[in-house]
Amino acid sequence: MTDLWCFLQQTLAATLAALVLLAVKRILGDKLSPRWQLALWLPLAVRLLLPVGAPRAGGPVDLTYPLTFLRSAVELHLNSAYTDPYAPIACLSPVPWLTGAPVSVTDWLFVIYAVGVLVCLGWFLLSYVRLRMAVGKGTPAGARAEQLSRVAETYGLKPCRALEVEGVQSAFLCGVFRPVLVLPAGREVDDKVFLHELLHRRYRDTALGAVLCLLRCLHWCNPILWYCFDRVQNDCEALCDQRVLERLEGEDRRDYGHILLSMANEKYARAPGTSSMANGGKNIRRRIQCIARFKRYPAGMALGAVCCTLVLTVGCVAGRAEAGTLSASPAWGSSPAKVLTLVLDGRPTTVAGALDTYVKGLVERNPLWLAAAAPAEELPGALEVISSGVSPDWPLPEEPLDWKIYNLWGTGAGYQGTLCLQNYETAGGGEGDPPVYTQEVLVVPQYQGYAVEPLGEFETVDGVNLIQYPNTRLSALHYTGGDGEVSVRLDVQRVLGAKTTEDQSSSNGVFGSFFSSGPSLRVEPLPHGPFVSRWHSEGGVITAADGRDLHRTLYFVPVEDTDLTTEELKEILERQHNDHVNLPAQVGDGSGGVTDEYLGLDWDECLAPTAFAASCTVDDVEHFFLLTLEGEW
Repeated sequence: MTDLWCFLQQTLAATLAALVLLAVKRILGDKLSPRWQLALWLPLAVRLLLPVGAPRAGGPVDLTYPLTFLRSAVELHLNSAYTDPYAPIACLSPVPWLTGAPVSVTDWLFVIYAVGVLVCLGWFLLSYVRLRMAVGKGTPAGARAEQLSRVAETYGLKPCRALEVEGVQSAFLCGVFRPVLVLPAGREVDDKVFLHELLHRRYRDTALGAVLCLLRCLHWCNPILWYCFDRVQNDCEALCDQRVLERLEGEDRRDYGHILLSMANEKYARAPGTSSMANGGKNIRRRIQCIARFKRYPAGMALGAVCCTLVLTVGCVAGRAEAGTLSASPAWGSSPAKVLTLVLDGRPTTVAGALDTYVKGLVERNPLWLAAAAPAEELPGALEVISSGVSPDWPLPEEPLDWKIYNLWGTGAGYQGTLCLQNYETAGGGEGDPPVYTQEVLVVPQYQGYAVEPLGEFETVDGVNLIQYPNTRLSALHYTGGDGEVSVRLDVQRVLGAKTTEDQSSSNGVFGSFFSSGPSLRVEPLPHGPFVSRWHSEGGVITAADGRDLHRTLYFVPVEDTDLTTEELKEILERQHNDHVNLPAQVGDGSGGVTDEYLGLDWDECLAPTAFAASCTVDDVEHFFLLTLEGEW
């Protein structure tokens, strides 16, 4: 957590999960055993420890939109050091840290929260240190140590070190890794008390107490969570009671209840890393009621409890299965806070989604979609345009334009390629093909999503039909290499497409298929969609040392490593399936590809490779090359 809004996102998500669990526990009442009463808190533990901003880590209710709107309304008027109002709220750590000096009111509020965490942590540590110092002054338990060993042997438990300490009213464990049993000096201790504390030690309940103290520190200002942490500790004690009663018979169980009742007014250790049989009069009365209702729960109950816990965990942690969607309204004249909230809630999360959102924003004259795909540094200007209500000049004609991206390859800054658009309705081949509008673009990773940065103006190319994917009139990538005797240039054209059309019958009801005229161009963008089609074509030339172009077959395999020896190249070509092309040839003479509109394509298969391992045979001699990417032509 690096700002106030990340903390609010985390603590509110945990609060909602806690309220859900409290409601479930109230409904179930005593129908579940103490084991599963404690286990039902697992969803809250996962919610508290897993950052809300982690992938698939939402909650039972999506808080992103209202919290983003509140942040936008506040932060757009401030100059906060910790908060970037143009970035999505994404809590990526459950622990706060400061990234600089505070400037704004919200910065200071976050500093106050962070200081509160440290103060709370210091208070718990101080109380633990004071307790350890008091325990350190204790004396060996002597005869009661023998009693402890006897109880441990009787019930098959491992004994621990025991000390007598002055001023202690009831026995308790102290320590997480090597706990010590602290006993009140000069007082007799019943065997059942020893059994209770030994069971705490066996199941490492003191570690649970330490974790709860840390969570109390992180959420020191959230009373609902503190109440839940108290409930967790009480459920832990109730479970320990259940384990004790399962080992006792007859009157011993009644005596155990009397022992608890005698502790109702005793003080007990509250420091982290401790576990005490006494936990306050009100809680003890509740535990005695549970003892009176003691029963052995059927084994079949465990299966239902497991299912309930798993469902609650998934619901409380991964409640938001899909990302936000983009509003179809351009939001002309809306407040900057509302516009920014709409933009951030629909940020594209895939490269294909960013390109589709960018294109649809231009084609449909929707500045909101265009802003959603814009780099963060351009958002202030985009918000100003939308809020002003004045439509800007658009670089493309108002036509139903479909798009493809040519030669998408990875650079240090992102993914670069040539965006191509053409009228979907009139493109069909022949002399009358509408013009193709091309623009070099860079898709950059940004805030767990992607944005599109134009690298130039749109240009017009005539005589091209985008239905025929590879095309000699459009750009290609070329890879070059040689061995001194033979040089090779491999021209590669890769074309990627997203799901830009939809079947009209899907929206025409039962009789839609009878009246449908086929697929139509989608109007709304798919900001989280994958690439669904990939087509490719290869060409190039093989040149001898004397300058002659050779007619040969080139075999090639894409590779990422550009530092390969001849033997390694040979091994790769022998081990993997080879593509091949008969050279010389032009890109567009032949092509192949794949389309999957249901699952989409594997992202790793969409990018143009860094290099190729290639081979050809000249005069009965096989030559091996590493062809590296030189550029675009």
